[in-house]
Amino acid sequence: MNLDATCPICQLEEEDIIHFLTRCPVLEGIRRESLGVIKRITINKIGLGNWNSNFHERTCIAQLILDCWCTPTIGGSYRGKKKKLEHPDLVESMHEEFVHAGTDVVEAFTYYANREKLRSIGREDELEKLNRTALKIAKKVALRHNKLTAAGLCNTPLYVPGDDTCTAKVKEMFKEQIRWATEEKVDYIIAETFNDLGEALLALECIKEFGNGLPAVITLTPYGPDITTDDVPIPEACRRLEEAGAAVVGLNCGRGPETMLPLLREVRKVCKGPIAALPVAFRCTEDSKTFQSLKDPKTGEYLYPVDLDSARCNSSDFEKFTKEALEIGVTYLGICCGNCATYFRAMAEACGKTPPSSKYTYESSLSHVFGAPEGQKYTRADKIREFMLDIKKN
Repeated sequence: MNLDATCPICQLEEEDIIHFLTRCPVLEGIRRESLGVIKRITINKIGLGNWNSNFHERTCIAQLILDCWCTPTIGGSYRGKKKKLEHPDLVESMHEEFVHAGTDVVEAFTYYANREKLRSIGREDELEKLNRTALKIAKKVALRHNKLTAAGLCNTPLYVPGDDTCTAKVKEMFKEQIRWATEEKVDYIIAETFNDLGEALLALECIKEFGNGLPAVITLTPYGPDITTDDVPIPEACRRLEEAGAAVVGLNCGRGPETMLPLLREVRKVCKGPIAALPVAFRCTEDSKTFQSLKDPKTGEYLYPVDLDSARCNSSDFEKFTKEALEIGVTYLGICCGNCATYFRAMAEACGKTPPSSKYTYESSLSHVFGAPEGQKYTRADKIREFMLDIKKN
């Protein structure tokens, strides 16, 4: 992997990583090659967010190989139709697109692919097939390009703090997904989008117990308050996850680039190891910290879940976010809901990477209008520029 010799983040020593792993009894005997995986996922890592609205839009059907980002949820979302596995070629193509844009990780589309979610849409009988197919596609693309492969767990609709019966059911759901992931030989496991610390800790416990020593990346979702829905300050929750043995801890979803940064600074203060940041691709503000709380300025109606296009970020937003996150000390970066390859390329380039798609990055100097020096002879660039920018002359 190419590292930037001038970047302090890139100078992390393997011994620093080992320090965090050896506190966990399950990981004490981890293979040296697994330590290499840990180092790869904690140095300026560009990871693919699991929920991708761009993929939903291009397919023109509500579900494809998995209902990863379009499973019905409380609050509204896209409902998958009762069809068999469809269009695995498009799933593979999407993975390829993000590799082209600079990702270091190919994450299987297994978000919300747990037993309870599939039961709710009448597809429980396809549970194992859906998970394994998603894992195989991700592995295929990763091997083709020498990338890491990650499996994904997430919050469930069953977890209730303090309810032992619910906890046992959730543990069984995590266990079977982890088993399939290990059998398909992923490099590590992501457990994401947890609003309860208790469920995040349960996911980590299951990865440690059933994951055959695979590293765990655990991320919480910050909403409006800076606390989890089981009332733990989010920085403290991240600290506890790190202490419990997570290789990487951090935040994903909920907040946009601007509103996630302040909380990341607080997480960095209390966590000693690598931290992750995967904001949504929407322009959240201090008044609307979450993308679910954004409103249409014309109608006053909530934009979430189907009218968020008017609040999308641009590539410059992610360039700025990435640079600030690196300054904070974030070493695992990605984008969650609303992600697209253009944003992803901007993030990769801000990390100093030059992914294959960089050859298509906009270069203003090549524009005959905006690249032309002001007052240049033999062109009408000045006048065209004035018309385009609607510059009023006295």
